[in-house]
Amino acid sequence: MVSINRQWWEHLAPKVMHPRVRELDALLQSWTRSDYGAHWLASARREDGLVRVTPGQFIPVAHVIALPGRRMFVAPQERLRQGHRMVGSSAMASGRPLEDGELALRPQIRVDVVEDQALLTAAAMGQTSGRVAGVKAPATLFSTPATLLLAPKTWPKKAYVLYQHIFGDGGSYPDDGYFYVGVTTRTWQARWAEHRRAMEAGSPLLFHRKLREELTAGRTTYIHHKVIRARACRRRGCRRSGKTTPGPWRRSAGGTAGFPSSRSGRSASWRKAIRPRRSHCASGPRIPTRCSGCWTVTPMRGCCSQADRGG
Repeated sequence: MVSINRQWWEHLAPKVMHPRVRELDALLQSWTRSDYGAHWLASARREDGLVRVTPGQFIPVAHVIALPGRRMFVAPQERLRQGHRMVGSSAMASGRPLEDGELALRPQIRVDVVEDQALLTAAAMGQTSGRVAGVKAPATLFSTPATLLLAPKTWPKKAYVLYQHIFGDGGSYPDDGYFYVGVTTRTWQARWAEHRRAMEAGSPLLFHRKLREELTAGRTTYIHHKVIRARACRRRGCRRSGKTTPGPWRRSAGGTAGFPSSRSGRSASWRKAIRPRRSHCASGPRIPTRCSGCWTVTPMRGCCSQADRGG
């Protein structure tokens, strides 16, 4: 039996999807009867559930598509490719080491809401890659670890949520575009609304500036709101900015930090590790070991915001 937790669904999902939770329940119930769906569900219900994936194997994501006037459906499974950018664990509970190129990934639920006519026309014509011209309303993607919706161990009002806003077009869909990382005790929707207002008001912060540039130039066909983890922490996640270090991914830190954006290869970035049990953030390549029980985002380096602005 698959049942979406209503409190977490309404806390995390875009408002347009709130009334469709029963439809999603039924869809996942049907999908998890398949061999792969049952394999996915067995790990998705466990807080520490991981799936070992090597290049060429399926990524453990239940990717649901929502189009106007149609019932939702599960998209074909995407296969892992070399260099795939995905948050994963560095070890399995069994202790058996990961092989070269192998990732240990948390099962996810992803919902893709498409309403723009240019995107719908491109899809009807079979265009699945490349830039789509004339997009006025980028597709809205939302994704979260499946356990948050299927078997949560904490509750929305008590949780600190680590999330990403990812945006781009063409071959960067759905995870490889420019992105911003934040942590908040509120909803990512509230933070996103604040970012959009600041961006439209001409904010000079690099994240807002880059988003504004890409939208104005018509180079944004999707915006992906990705929940990475949720943890119940008594102290505020982060209170002040950390130092900057070079890194491999395009990223914008929270608060007044930003990133030297580049569409080419591996650009410089800002990265800061989260210390939710401390009153500050520390620079470095990963979450400090003493905090790993609360936040584990290896190999991803979490970026955080100032005080409780939430990233």
